[in-house]
Amino acid sequence: MSMRPRRRHLAAVSILALLLTGSVAVPASARTPDDIVVASGEGWTVERAPAGYTVTLRLSKPLPVVSDAPTIVVDGEPLGIARTSDGGRTLTITTPDDRVVSAREVVKGWASGSGPKAGEDGVGEGERR
Repeated sequence: MSMRPRRRHLAAVSILALLLTGSVAVPASARTPDDIVVASGEGWTVERAPAGYTVTLRLSKPLPVVSDAPTIVVDGEPLGIARTSDGGRTLTITTPDDRVVSAREVVKGWASGSGPKAGEDGVGEGERR
């Protein structure tokens, strides 16, 4: 008697056992937004990411072109240099810092730490001097 049918049967039983016991991980695409978004506010979200958390800030106006780098500031603490997208209207940073889970305020800052740049008309929604 050939061993092939026995191996197929064993493989099928093993897969069925894994599925029934919940030992197979749920694919990331099957997660709901509630599983991913851990904090949010007006114009910003904090989401779970493989490297920790991704903080995204959506600005009401594009960033001005200046000789400084945008940062994301969470509850008064700068997280670091942000990536820009959407024509300078979206800032994103990924951090392992779990303090962002309890964020109350997420705003834009500048690496130089100084106030508004040329082309900015002061403090706007989601922006800090």
